[in-house]
Formats: sequence, structure tokens, C-alpha cells
Amino acid sequence: MTKRLLIKNAAQLITMEGYSNHPARKEEMSQIGVIEDGAVYMENGIIIEVGPSADLVNKYQDSIHASEIIDATGKVVTPGLIDPHTHLVHAGTRENEYAMRLQGKTYMEIMEAGGGIHATTRATQEASHEELFEQSKKRLNKFLLHGVTTLETKSGYGLTLDHEIKQLEVAKQLNESHPIDIVSTFMGAHAVPLSEKSDPEKFVSKVITEMIPEVAKRKLATFNDVFCERGVFTPDQSKRILEAGKAHGLIPKIHADEIEPYGGAELAASVGAISADHLLRASDQGIKDMTDAGVIGVLLPGTAFFLMADFAEGRKMIDTGIAIALSTDANPGSSPTLSLPFIMNLGCLKMGLTPEEVLTATTINAAHAIGCADMAGSLESGKKADFTIFDVPNYLTLSYQYGMNHVDTVIKGGSATRSRRPPAMNDYPYPMLNRPSMIWSKQTDKRVDLKVHEWIETIGEMKPHWEEYDVTILGVPLSKSSISTSAASENPDAMRRAWRAFGTYNLDEEVDLARLKAIDLGDVKQHVTDIRYTHQQIQQAMVAMREHHPHTIPLMMGGDHSITAMLIKGWKQVHNNETIGILQLDTHFDLRDLAHIGPANGTPIRQLVESHTVEGKHVHTIGLHGFFNSHELKNYADQHGVHYTTMKKVRKNGIRHIVMDALAQLEKVVDTIYLTVDMDVLDIAYNPAAPAATPGGMSTEELFEAVQLAGEHSKVNAMDIVCLDPRKDVGEMGVKSAVHTMLSFLTGVCRR
Repeated sequence: MTKRLLIKNAAQLITMEGYSNHPARKEEMSQIGVIEDGAVYMENGIIIEVGPSADLVNKYQDSIHASEIIDATGKVVTPGLIDPHTHLVHAGTRENEYAMRLQGKTYMEIMEAGGGIHATTRATQEASHEELFEQSKKRLNKFLLHGVTTLETKSGYGLTLDHEIKQLEVAKQLNESHPIDIVSTFMGAHAVPLSEKSDPEKFVSKVITEMIPEVAKRKLATFNDVFCERGVFTPDQSKRILEAGKAHGLIPKIHADEIEPYGGAELAASVGAISADHLLRASDQGIKDMTDAGVIGVLLPGTAFFLMADFAEGRKMIDTGIAIALSTDANPGSSPTLSLPFIMNLGCLKMGLTPEEVLTATTINAAHAIGCADMAGSLESGKKADFTIFDVPNYLTLSYQYGMNHVDTVIKGGSATRSRRPPAMNDYPYPMLNRPSMIWSKQTDKRVDLKVHEWIETIGEMKPHWEEYDVTILGVPLSKSSISTSAASENPDAMRRAWRAFGTYNLDEEVDLARLKAIDLGDVKQHVTDIRYTHQQIQQAMVAMREHHPHTIPLMMGGDHSITAMLIKGWKQVHNNETIGILQLDTHFDLRDLAHIGPANGTPIRQLVESHTVEGKHVHTIGLHGFFNSHELKNYADQHGVHYTTMKKVRKNGIRHIVMDALAQLEKVVDTIYLTVDMDVLDIAYNPAAPAATPGGMSTEELFEAVQLAGEHSKVNAMDIVCLDPRKDVGEMGVKSAVHTMLSFLTGVCRR
């Protein structure tokens, strides 16, 4: 199965092309490969081609119908940002030391008094593996929100073999479970433990003879780093530690010349380090040696900023010929930030780098600094599909507007893993929605015998406490994509008006829906002419619902049936590892040829099958009958393993048996079941409001029983109701049947 993604119409696409085999130096750092109105096409998480939007859309037009499409109009697309120097895995914070430094204490004075690295070491040693994992995962999530798709992290807060191993094992688990790729560095030589201050050589020996061999044996790290600084490790000790690592296959890195010139840059060159980091006080000779040896300089302006120190001479280093990368140095003591975009600002404002150079330093050169430039750091054919989309009109804005997070969307391995950080809950959290069109006055003292409109809350009337809600209701008023004339766009509000005719108490089942908490989010915004744009809005609405309140059951009021494909794609975008099944109640297969009618109400199931969002064998359609499906569509269903049940079989075996059997089959092979109800499944005698209603369909009793049974099943986690045109209705028969269907489903949810 091929998963396809096309990003198109980017105001600027920054490729960084041409430097995968060697880092960019000098004027090369300004050659960032800008494509105006750019596009990227990728398959199965790998970039296939990069170029102008018109060229790629034309070249891959046969594949686009089965692709997820992201319209990046007005935005800048770059390679996913790479942070080549972090201390991600640790426990605790050190804000008390921040206050001490504001009163005049230096970083080294605090460290020598038992604070600094030693304070974090104590907290990290005391933390369990699980505690370290959870704290580090939260930080990793924030890195992702700031556009980072790959980062390096170091141990060094364990300072014993067992605790160093613990840190590295947490990093390994994070790499395996989180979208961000993590490259690990062993840094047992981060500090001399307080217990061994009197004999640092003894600790150096432990690092060389005990720690490095065991870390290498377990394959827990790629690099070996050391803090070469007066009062920590001498150049001689540092060299022995780095050479020992090389002997065990660990590539050297070095914390060099941060506090004073100490020969760290020169040492990096002599041992063949991949990078020397910090370099605030690197000597001219050290800079020359690094240039000659091809050592990458990883500069950490956040550290100088936070310690109120002079910044590294980034401009001088670039002009000399050093390949420069930039990093947060994220750590709890000297650089407690997770914002690489802010570091980019500092690179320009405090180190004299240009906007082009900071982009190079946080993408392709950063990739070289941690040995992953073969698959990351640039947008080129054959590389991982890792992108950051910034909501700015041009790349200059990224450096011009400082302290702001412009990240719009992060694509990791061809999947959208994170969108812009969720806004505060006291703001309306859905920019793609219009607020509910009607907010009913409520009798606030009423506790029993509520009408449905009194029970369902609306997002416009309060600050939602999302954890309290069980059900979220969304209107999707789209009918422009319907292949038959329809005013299905008017159905969400028609259903809302009809809520007044229903109470929350179901006499047949002796269930009161008021035990659930439900909230109406409003309607997805519609474009006047651009159906594709509207479909993208619908998909993003589902993404937002799953990100804001994933524990709730979303219930959508359509709209034509094309909305189902986009809603399920949105679900899959957030829950990428889930296998999704579909229970469809419909008179039609909805498997028409996309090449003939496009993403319309006759094609949602085919869209999902051909985009590999849902497998055909995980689709069960109930309600087909008569003369309303072609032999060609039946053949397509058979070829793709789609399960289907005709009304003849329903009436022979009973709706209960049919639905229960479908659910039983699905629950064995999928993680989530999506229920979609096309109201034309009802016989036209029951529902004249469905544009494609026919004789021979279901009765209302059969439909209500079917959706209640689905609601009772623990894996049925979402529902939509589609294809109802209130203008064609007679005496509200169709609209009231739709509301009854919705309430019957929720009755089932109550009975779980």
C-alpha cells in the first residue's frame, strides 16, 4: 500500500539541496535553494520529487487523487529543523540557580558549591525510568511544536554506570515511541562526581574502562562527548576519554572552550571529532585547526544569552571556513529553552549570521553534526519526508520576528504529526469552524426531563472544561460536492432546530441521555467555490477534535457523504498507528470512480480505500438493495474485499443479527470503528428528504436499532449522519428521523 502526500503552493520552499555529502561552508551557507510556489511529492514517507507546484501537479496528476494534499499557500516550507546538541533526558529544574545568578553568582561557582550539573544529577539518579521517560516526553513534544523533527541528546546526569545506562535507555525508548528521531550521545564525562572530587583520575578511569565499553556493547550511543573545561576535565583527560570511545566505535564530540580558552577546539581537531560545541572562548589557533580538520562548530547562543556571557564569534568562524550548526543546548541549568526558532533569532542578532545561514545551521549542517545528513536536513529525492511549515510569507520573517513560534505544521516521515500549539481554552479553539448558529436559552435549575436543546451545551456560552465532555457535535454543511442536487448544507441547522421536539429520556430503553455531557462545536467553514479547500478544513476539524479532546466521541451532522472521507482521514492523521474500520448504513456502495466524478458524495469509501486510509476488507456496508448499484461497483467491492449486506438478507436474518455480525468481524481486526449513516438508507416512504432515497430501503425501526447496537460497541468511536435535504422534507419526517438516529446512537453509548 502506497501512502502519498503532496505539499503544494508554498510561497517559498527551502530545499538546502546540494550539501548532503558535505556540510555547507562560507558562502555555501547562504545558498539555501529557494523555490517560489514550490511543491513536494512523497510516497511512504520518502521524498520523490521537489519543484514548482505546476510541474509536480501535472507530473503526478494520476497519483494526486489518491494523495493527501496540504495547501501551503502563503507559507514557507523548510526541511524539518534539527537540534544537534541537547540534554533532553533529565529530571527536575534549577530555577533557584537562576535567581542566584541574577544576584551575581557565576555558573562555575554554583557548580563547585554542589549545584549546577550535580543538582540535576541527584534528581536524575533518584528518578525512575518511567519518571524520566514522562518528563522527557513532555519536553520532546514541545520540541516538535517548535518544528524539530530530529535531535541529539546526551547522557551525563547519571555519572554512574547504571544511571548513565538508564538515561540512554530512556532516550532509546523515546526514539522508538515518538515521532522525533533521536540520536544518542554518551557523556559520562559531564562532570566529576562530588564523591570523587579528591581523585578525578579515578573517575576518568571508570569512564574509560567501565562505562564506555558497556555503552558500546549495548549499542546505546553513536557519539562520545566530554566537558573539556578547567575544573571539570583537562585536555589530557578529555583526549584519553575520546580516544577510548573511538576504540569502541563511538565518534568523538566535545564541549569545548565554553568558559575560557582551554585547548578544546584544538583537541577536537586532533582527535577527529565530528563537532566541537560551545566555542565561546575558542582561540584563533583552535578555529584554524577546526577549519583544517573539517570539524563542525555547533554554536549554542541560548547558553550565552541565559548566562549573560559574550557570544561565540559565529561570523568570524563562518568567514574562516568552519561549517556552523546551531542548537538550543536544551538543559535545566544554562539553557532552559526548547525553542530552536528563538536560537535562530539569536544567531542573527548576537552572532552576526544571516537569515540564510541560520537556516543552513539548523537543517543540513545540523544534520552533518550528528551524522544523519544522508536522510535528513534537506528536501531532496530519496530523503525522509521531514518538513516544517511556517505560517510566514517568506523566510526572512523567521529571523525578523523574534521570540515567536511561527510553526504551522510539522510533517514527520510523510505524516502530519503536530499542528500549531493548541490555543488557550478560553479562546475559541477552532479557527476552521464557525460558532454554533443558535444558542438556546436554558432553564438552568432544571435537572430532569430536559429537552435535547436544553441538554446539549454550545461552545459559545462558556469556557469548556474538555475533560468533562463525553460527546462533541460538529456540523459539516457541505453539499457542493453532491452529485445530485441537494441542500444538505442546511441539514445541521435543521437538526438543531428539531432538537426542541425531543427529550433526553428514552422510554423504550429507560435511558436518560442527560447522563452524558455533550457540546456543540459549531460548523466547519465553507468556501464559496473551492471544494478541495473545504474538504481540507473538514479534515483539520477532525484533527483538532482529536487533539483537543481525544476522549470524546465526535458526532458529525452533514452535509453530503463526501465529508466522511475527510473526517476519517483527519482521524487517521492524528491516530496514524490505528487500523480503522467502517460500518456504513447506505443504499449505495459509494465506490464510484474518482476519475469520473472526483471527491464527491458517491466516492467516499473509494477515496479511503485508494488512499490506503482504510482497507476494503475493513468496510461493512448494510442496506444495499434493488436497482441502485451497478454491477461494476459490485465487482470493485468484491475485488477489494468490501463486505456488504443487502436489504433482502437483512429482512431474512434481522437487522440485529446483521449488525452484530459486522461488529464482531470488525472488532477482531481494527482498533476503531467509524459509523457512517447515509439517510438514503431509509425507504423513501420514511424519508422523502434524502435526495437519493429509494423504495425498498430500511424502516426507521431497523435504522434506530442498528445505530443503537453500534453505539453500544466500545470500538465505535465516531459517527456521522449525511445526505439529508431539509428542503425536500415533508412534515420534518426526514430531519426528525435523523435526530432520532443520532439519539439512538447515543442511547447505545449510554448503555456501554
